[in-house]
Parts: sequence; structure tokens; C-alpha cells
Amino acid sequence: MGPLERAYRPYLPTPLLLAQLAADVVNKISLVACWSWTIQDVENWVVEVVNLPQYK
Repeated sequence: MGPLERAYRPYLPTPLLLAQLAADVVNKISLVACWSWTIQDVENWVVEVVNLPQYK
């Protein structure tokens, strides 16, 4: 399914699978150059970008 087919759907013939919904969320997170990150950099990214402060 391409981006144009998913742009607007007033209804779905069948609901999307949870895996597809999760993949859509993950695919929206931008890729980062994380190979040289410190532990603090990872914590900041998880809290500020991914918005999961409970994993700090």
C-alpha cells in the first residue's frame, strides 16, 4: 500500500493489523546517526524525540 492509498480513508473495509499500525508509528520516527552516542545522548533521545520519559 503506497502513501497515496493511505492518505485519507473515510472507512476501512477491514481494520489494520496492530503490526501495521505500529509500523506506521515507527516509520515516522526519523533515522539518526546514533553510532557515536553516549548513554546520556540515548536518554535524551528517548525522552525528547520518542517521548518515552519512563524509559530514562
